[in-house]
Amino acid sequence: MSIKPAAGMEAMKADMAGAAACAGAVLACARRNSPAAVTAVLAIAENATGAASYRPGDVLRMLSGRTVEVVDTDAEGRLVLADALAFARALRPRAILDVATLTGSIVTALGHHRAGLFGNDDSLRDAVLAAGEAVGEPLWPMPIGQRHREDLASDIADLRHCLPAGGGGPGWFARFLPDACHAAAFLRDFAAPGDAEGAGRTSPGRISTSPEWTSGRRTTRPAPIPCHPAPPASEPASWTG
Repeated sequence: MSIKPAAGMEAMKADMAGAAACAGAVLACARRNSPAAVTAVLAIAENATGAASYRPGDVLRMLSGRTVEVVDTDAEGRLVLADALAFARALRPRAILDVATLTGSIVTALGHHRAGLFGNDDSLRDAVLAAGEAVGEPLWPMPIGQRHREDLASDIADLRHCLPAGGGGPGWFARFLPDACHAAAFLRDFAAPGDAEGAGRTSPGRISTSPEWTSGRRTTRPAPIPCHPAPPASEPASWTG
């Protein structure tokens, strides 16, 4: 199994920051009597070693029906998020806003004062960017390139959930994997229609954000963004995170 070193392990409980932000956002919407219909899907799971733990090389069948090759068991968050996205899509929402600590590499790219923003719908992404600026939670759009998805091709499953260690090249660059762009490319497959989910079904919009670090601690700072009024959508929107 892929296990982190002991240093800093006690801080890993902060990986629940995304779920906490979503719970806080829904609570805030309820307290302000928001007319919007908002549902929070919290991908909460125990992450510990044991006889039943998954291992590199395992193939998982996800809630959507897709199969995923496990490469690095420390990239576990995107696996539970993938099932959360599949569950959320079944609710037929107009948009999905995915908030997660995904991954430390986003801090390498953007530093501590902005969260990374990925999405598959430009209008939804722009609305979330504007909401972030309005509430003092600045975001920065990040790419999901076709090559990012091609990198996740698997010989034994529909896709793999990250690149293998060192898959990004020799030397220092390898240590930044699994990275946020590949994580977003992986999750996009579960936010959009696929063969296992029924071709032709309209996909809800999805936005994915990665909470930033402040003074060495993860925060739930994106929580106010979903509470900010958004322009009405004329048709089902996409995913962003």
